[in-house]
Amino acid sequence: MSYHRAETWYAFLDIITRQVEERFATDSFRHICNTEDLLLWAAAGKPHTNKLRQFLNFYADFDGLSLEAQLILLHSVVTKQLQNESDVERVTVFCVADVLKNTAGAQQLLDQIW
Repeated sequence: MSYHRAETWYAFLDIITRQVEERFATDSFRHICNTEDLLLWAAAGKPHTNKLRQFLNFYADFDGLSLEAQLILLHSVVTKQLQNESDVERVTVFCVADVLKNTAGAQQLLDQIW
């Protein structure tokens, strides 16, 4: 009986693993992940040139120079809002969105990011 349970369990795990891989191994999902990494790395002040290049290669309708400057400015805005360097290292998308929503003039100043 335990043999059949194990066989069923492993078959179930194989199916689930394949489904997850199929759903999240798409080009569009990789672009979404790159975009999130770009935002978070820039907000934390980490080097993000390669992420920015990949982003701009896929999304051609952004002003690359303006976006690059705004990503550098984003780090300053996030750092000022959080006021704790260890918090900046662990910044999340929700944190960046909150900073953008609650910083006066951020929508106009950081329009490429917004």
